[in-house]
Amino acid sequence: MLVEHGFPPLALGGDRLAYFDQGKAPPGHVELRTVPSSGGDSTFIAVVGFPRGVTADDTHVYWLDENPEGVFRAPIVGGAVVRLTGAPIYVPEYTDHDPLVVAGDALVFAGGAGVYRIPKAGGSPERVGEPSPQSFVVAGNQIFSASHITRTIEVISLDGSLTRVLASKEEGAKNVQLGDGYVFWTSIFRKNPSDQEPDWAIRRMPVSGGVPITIATSKTIYAFAADGRDLCWFDGNLLHRASVQGSEEKTDVIEQWTDPVFDARRMYFGGTHGRIFKRVR
Repeated sequence: MLVEHGFPPLALGGDRLAYFDQGKAPPGHVELRTVPSSGGDSTFIAVVGFPRGVTADDTHVYWLDENPEGVFRAPIVGGAVVRLTGAPIYVPEYTDHDPLVVAGDALVFAGGAGVYRIPKAGGSPERVGEPSPQSFVVAGNQIFSASHITRTIEVISLDGSLTRVLASKEEGAKNVQLGDGYVFWTSIFRKNPSDQEPDWAIRRMPVSGGVPITIATSKTIYAFAADGRDLCWFDGNLLHRASVQGSEEKTDVIEQWTDPVFDARRMYFGGTHGRIFKRVR
């Protein structure tokens, strides 16, 4: 266990993990804190009203707040809080991912009207894609998104100049991730059109495009994560792990597994009773 009292969303920046805790915050608010990823004492960052997303780089932690509305920044080891924009931030309740990510010298976040970009130094948000996706990740100058509304997997240029559909007819598409030259996502899998209790499929295709393939199925997927080495998902009882090629699946019984994040050596996730765990990969 890494943190005795804390809850997701989580974000890794450098050698520190950002998380939230009730702490000594006033009613209706929480504390944003960071802790060394290897373990140790936590550091207070800010009091947050209604956190909707958090991300970090080597030097700063960034978060979305709906009370007060805005995107905020502070040093990852503690220091002055800066409000980057006070523009209204509405994150749809169905968004199942951290709707704020670092993209070079900018931040990308999802709001009710689309996907926005804002400089890390602050300024007015610029809309680069719409509608708001269920899930998205950023790699280089591209945004990969999944939408259960349009049933598509799309790639959007970071400047908003180009949108390309990678896959269509992906019912319930969400949980988009990148790893080892592939884009991964989950979607509903029906053995036949009349199937009333479908499974979930983990799908994969090259980031450059191609034909999607199913590499694993599960009755339920409550959390899903991928990087260049592993695919991991939680079905409500078991933590499943497989290579990005879809082989060598392993399972572990755990209490809960939410909002997972990886670094090269460990995985971090939220568990039951307000605790945050780490595991060697």
